[in-house]
Amino acid sequence: MTEASIYYHFPSKRAIVAALYAERGITSALDELARLPGEVSLERQLAANAVASARVWDENADFLRVVILEVLRGDRGAQAVHQEMIRRWRSGIRDLLARYQARGEIEDGVDIVEAADCWVDLMYGAFVDRLLTLGRPSRGARFLTPELRERIEGRARAFAGTLRPRSRASAADGP
Repeated sequence: MTEASIYYHFPSKRAIVAALYAERGITSALDELARLPGEVSLERQLAANAVASARVWDENADFLRVVILEVLRGDRGAQAVHQEMIRRWRSGIRDLLARYQARGEIEDGVDIVEAADCWVDLMYGAFVDRLLTLGRPSRGARFLTPELRERIEGRARAFAGTLRPRSRASAADGP
């Protein structure tokens, strides 16, 4: 396929990258995040979200590596789509945390926007670190390993613990 034929179907590189995010299921995963009811404990929900996010990265590691490289190179189309995906991830987590706060599972004084930003930064950092550790895709290593799963589930539990109401956090910590 030639570059001209690609641009016949897509008006810009931004549209191409956005279509690839949709085709690879990343956009639908973010839509699903926005609809999570948050019916299990916060700790279990964040651990499940961390693993689900890691699975999306696992299935799309090569594509995400290319997008991140394009963003680092300063490609504005890739930057715009990447920023929109991160914004949607933050928004989905913010809405999920707000549901937990409304039910009293998150301390009233916790700034949900800041907490969502911290969560996405924590997970994004872990995932980019994993991509960097893997290096070139030709090595054949899997993105989501049992060690990565254990690490992000542990971080999810620790993060959830920082959000709990003080009376619950104290009771969970013991005497």
